[in-house]
Amino acid sequence: MLYIQQFANLNGVYETKDTWWQAICESQGIYEPVNGSWVQALAISQGAGDVINGTWVQALAETMGIGLNGTWLQSLAEQGSFKGYAYKLRVIADGGIVEGYPCFASKLGLLQNVSDYASSLFYIYNSRVIDDSGLVEARECFITNLNNIL
Repeated sequence: MLYIQQFANLNGVYETKDTWWQAICESQGIYEPVNGSWVQALAISQGAGDVINGTWVQALAETMGIGLNGTWLQSLAEQGSFKGYAYKLRVIADGGIVEGYPCFASKLGLLQNVSDYASSLFYIYNSRVIDDSGLVEARECFITNLNNIL
């Protein structure tokens, strides 16, 4: 599978348009490319201010807080969940931090066909916290707020 198709699938896009980039953009409510580029349109919509090292793929990945793993497109394919990015922005807006974001974002991709997404995510997070000798309080509040975000 191509990395661009993997990135699309991670975000719930399973059918291409003229390009996979166009299909991803349209799934995010973007219906026109910027300067003829769907990647540029997507990167700008996620908050990228400018191209980085000549590539909008890198600008998109870095804006979403994704570190380089192989190529920038490979990194997006493995960690580029828009749901995870929305969650991260909400946590930061509330004054918090998300530890291990690349791991967190990749776990979101495993939950694409789960009906109770927030509960499943909570249990993954809770297991991680318990493994580190911690405790997560307010399970129902956590799940309700996560459902509101996602």
